[in-house]
Amino acid sequence: MILKIITHSFLLLLCFVCFQSVYAETEKPFVQVVIQEEPGQVHQYYVIYQEIDRKTNQFVHYFWHRNGKFFSTQGGYSGNLLHGAYEEFDKSGRLKVIGHFNWGAKDGIWKFWNRSGAIACLEYWKKGFLQKKETRDSDSIIISHYRKNQQHGRQIVIKEGKIISKQNYRKGKICIREKKRFFKWPKMKKQEKNIEQS
Repeated sequence: MILKIITHSFLLLLCFVCFQSVYAETEKPFVQVVIQEEPGQVHQYYVIYQEIDRKTNQFVHYFWHRNGKFFSTQGGYSGNLLHGAYEEFDKSGRLKVIGHFNWGAKDGIWKFWNRSGAIACLEYWKKGFLQKKETRDSDSIIISHYRKNQQHGRQIVIKEGKIISKQNYRKGKICIREKKRFFKWPKMKKQEKNIEQS
């Protein structure tokens, strides 16, 4: 009987310790909103205010806050990471940019507006890597695809609802594809050429 009680107590203690460690790993960081005013624009973003030791990726630009300003550096950071919603307004209060940061890296859909209030650009991010970008003006849309923050894949230009151009990119450079031939003429030997000529 005593052995059963000790075994159950030990199992309960083990479950409690495991639950605490899982909860500590999934706990959301402590964030605080920051409003930063600069000449001609206002930034509103959330900052992680706790000590963290996070692995960084050398290709990702990290956005972080220090001494009342926010910065961006590639492959690392030296301050408090931005985490959560980001909004930017012009001096008259019009919305210019809205997006989201995840542990200092851009994530999700980022929207950019022009002065007239129309959407000028949509960017699709995943863990700091740009996946797709749609640039818009009054009568055209340019859709570009990216891999590791370099233009990679097809770029399509649409004007007045019709596709007017397609261009392929590979690792940030224009890729020119040669047309594939379905049939190759066999190479003739020199002797066969001489026989045909005579």
